[in-house]
Amino acid sequence: MGYYDREIAELRESLTESLQTANYRALLEVRLTLSRLEEMENPSTPEAPKLSLSPAPTRNVVYYLRWADRVKIGTTKNLRNRTRDIYFDEVLAAEPGGRVLEAQMHRKFASLKIPEYREWFQAGPELVNHAAEVRSKHGAPFKVGKL
Repeated sequence: MGYYDREIAELRESLTESLQTANYRALLEVRLTLSRLEEMENPSTPEAPKLSLSPAPTRNVVYYLRWADRVKIGTTKNLRNRTRDIYFDEVLAAEPGGRVLEAQMHRKFASLKIPEYREWFQAGPELVNHAAEVRSKHGAPFKVGKL
């Protein structure tokens, strides 16, 4: 096998691995979308909470959103606006802080990280308990309920 033949074989192998990874991620996205559609079409499934019309907080916060068996740890200046862009079941908690605190929390719960999603973690007991402690210390981030 010549030099170029080896290069071509390595490129083919690399492309195959990349395609498999892309297909896996696309499949996950399709499953997630189908799950969301099924939840919207199934009247026995409760709707995602809608936010109240109280004024939006504009301080930097680190938030904990639960969706099914996962928790998103993120940061924002306007939690109400941010939650409009994300599908979730419950706002677990929010605490004052920015990217530094968010990074600390990502490191703290790294063992629960869901690899395919940047800020999503498995809702393990330690993470859920932490969010409960944050909520106990800082109160409810804002009132969640139907408009």
